[in-house]
Amino acid sequence: MAPRGAGLRARLVGAAGRAANGIYEGGSIERRVPAAQLGDVVSLRRESDGGGAAGRAGAGSGKCVCHGPRAPPKAAVEAVLAAQRRRQPAGGSVITEGRSKKKTSNQKAKEEYEKIQAERARKKEEAEKRRQQREEAQRLYKQKKMEAYKIFSKKTKRGQPNLNLQMEFLLQKIQQNT
Repeated sequence: MAPRGAGLRARLVGAAGRAANGIYEGGSIERRVPAAQLGDVVSLRRESDGGGAAGRAGAGSGKCVCHGPRAPPKAAVEAVLAAQRRRQPAGGSVITEGRSKKKTSNQKAKEEYEKIQAERARKKEEAEKRRQQREEAQRLYKQKKMEAYKIFSKKTKRGQPNLNLQMEFLLQKIQQNT
């Protein structure tokens, strides 16, 4: 059980305390550490001070009481932070996030523009496909018409229509339909 008054607002002195409490070079407090997690930092500080009581003169710190204890080595601080990361639920970050980031008006406009451009490109592709299909159908239609015209416009030596070719053409047309 945590000592009285060492709740969520507990703080430590020195680099380990600043790292544990989320106070960085900017001086802002980004997150507070629960009292249960502070025990690791305190024990690391004592080990780095030489095993004595933290902050007392002559306890291996090499500093007097007025200047405070010496900061723990960088490896110790990293070990504490790694231990905190392991305790957090999966997907949680070390620094709690406020509300989710909203899109700026520029981002919204950009997304809207991209959506409109994609829609236009899709419509263009569809129109191009329809145009190509129409052109292919017209080409086939003209080809059939030209064949029929050639057959029906053939004449005999005396200038009479060639009924034999016309009958063959009509017979083929009937056979294709059935």
